[in-house]
Amino acid sequence: SQYFHHSNFAIHFHENFTADKKLDSLTGLNLFRICQEIINNSFKHAEAKNIFINIICSKKEIIISIQDNGKGFDVNNNSSKGYGLQNMQNRAKEHGFVISCNSIIGKGIGYNIHLMNDAFI
Repeated sequence: SQYFHHSNFAIHFHENFTADKKLDSLTGLNLFRICQEIINNSFKHAEAKNIFINIICSKKEIIISIQDNGKGFDVNNNSSKGYGLQNMQNRAKEHGFVISCNSIIGKGIGYNIHLMNDAFI
């Protein structure tokens, strides 16, 4: 939280979450940690000023989309990924959801986290 006190940084949030869906506590914690890591990376490394979070709920899945307007990086260059993205993907895989990542250098980065209905209790 100390980072956020010293910058012009905004988080924009939108959701259409109408379903009564619940995650078990361990899956929920890991989903929270992944989102936390994405937001932290946007602030610390991407030099982003805005993060846009959308939660889209349908009958088949929930998609959490997190995008920033930072400097982006080459997602095909393994040396620029570090361990954060790999750790997030491993966490997601363990709990039955998928993370996709796309980025345009100079335009920012976007993550989509897909949770299928079988991830819920």
